[in-house]
Amino acid sequence: MLECYFDDSGTHDGSSVMVWGGVLGHSVFFDKFENAWKERLNAPCEGKPPVSAFHSTNLMSGSGEFRGYNRAESDRSRYLFREVIENAGLTVLSFGISVNDWERLVPANMRHALGDHERALFGMVIKFCCEAAKNEQERCSLRFDLGRKTPKLDSMILPALEAAGADPEPSIAFISVRESCALQAADLVAHETYRFFDAYAGSAASEPEVHLKKLFRGAHDAQARWLGPRQISEMVEEIKPILNDPFREAR
Repeated sequence: MLECYFDDSGTHDGSSVMVWGGVLGHSVFFDKFENAWKERLNAPCEGKPPVSAFHSTNLMSGSGEFRGYNRAESDRSRYLFREVIENAGLTVLSFGISVNDWERLVPANMRHALGDHERALFGMVIKFCCEAAKNEQERCSLRFDLGRKTPKLDSMILPALEAAGADPEPSIAFISVRESCALQAADLVAHETYRFFDAYAGSAASEPEVHLKKLFRGAHDAQARWLGPRQISEMVEEIKPILNDPFREAR
């Protein structure tokens, strides 16, 4: 079984980018990972008490169970949890989209086909995982943050599976981040890559922070996909002939 866990970042109002970040691997790797992650929760940083769950926003803001962490302790904890992902043999995944460019470049008459930026990005996540499972000749399970389960997201699942040509269809479920070590790792990936994509959307000259660079270099494998102005324009041009001539693909 190929297991995929994803969390998102950038869904708040006014965000210029949206990201799904996650980890992927065979079930046997997640057994090793979960044990190591739980050990790290018991010792998140030298001299600090155990935490019940990892949450990037709390760590970076020094709130919740990470209240009182200074910058050095926060960086140390980021490194220690990142190290667990790197040593577990998991693949790190990140998918990002420029919300502003999507709104600017996708014509109104194409919105019914392409949907909004959230649907486009979610579809990319589903397609990648289904293709990975097919290449591995494995069944696939996808797990998402329960806090993101909404009627809107539920409505995206079937179209995304159909567009991906999933056969067999993966198992999809929403579970609590607090109860899933793998989703906590996905939270870390989503948060770190959101910081970069947010800066990159503002300036293509932006460089990833050290933590993100080392995460992608140190992981067993790492894949990132970005839908920026060039990629969105190419998508629009690709679908334009089909919309203008809906029977084109059947001929």
